[in-house]
Amino acid sequence: MAEDPAALPLLCPECRRWGRCWDGFAFHGRYEGLLRELILGFKFSGDLGLGRLLAGLLAGSWQRAAMPAGPDCLVPIALHPRRLSWRGFNQSLELARFLAARLDRPVLPRALERIRDTRPQSSLPGPERRGNILGAFAADPAQVAGRAVLLVDDVMTTGATIDTAAKALRQAGACRVDVAVVAR
Repeated sequence: MAEDPAALPLLCPECRRWGRCWDGFAFHGRYEGLLRELILGFKFSGDLGLGRLLAGLLAGSWQRAAMPAGPDCLVPIALHPRRLSWRGFNQSLELARFLAARLDRPVLPRALERIRDTRPQSSLPGPERRGNILGAFAADPAQVAGRAVLLVDDVMTTGATIDTAAKALRQAGACRVDVAVVAR
C-alpha cells in the first residue's frame, strides 16, 4: 500500500534521528495558516477564549489518538518564572486545565519546573534548540513517580522542548509519558 503523501508523519526526521522518550503522541494539525494564527493570538494576547477553542481541538485529537490507557494526570510544559512574569500566564497550563476538565483528570502545574532560563526556542534555528533547552527542566518524583503522565504544550516543532521535559519526567519515575500538542 502506498503512503499518503498528504498524511502527517508519525515520527518526523528529528524524532527518528534523536529518538524519543515519550510513548504516545497526539496533535491537531500542522503549525501553519489559521491554526498558527490562533495559537499566536492565544499565546501572546492572553485570549483565553482562543485557549478554550484550541483545547477543544486538542481534546478531540487526544480522543482520536486512542492511546492504550488514559493518563493519570496532565503536566504542562513549565515556563521559567521570568518568562511567566513577562507573558502573564502559561499557555500550556491553560490548555492542560481545559483538557483536564474534559478528561476528568488532575493537572499537576508544579510537577515540572523550568530550572534554567533559556532563550525562546522560536528565536533559534532548529539545530541550536536541543542545546538551548538541555537541562532546563526538573520534575518532582513525589508527584509523577509511577504515574502515566500526559505532557501538554501548544506547539512542537523540532521536539527538543518536549523531549527534554519528557526525559525529566522519566527520570522522576513517570511510568509513561504521552504528549499532546495543538500543532506540529
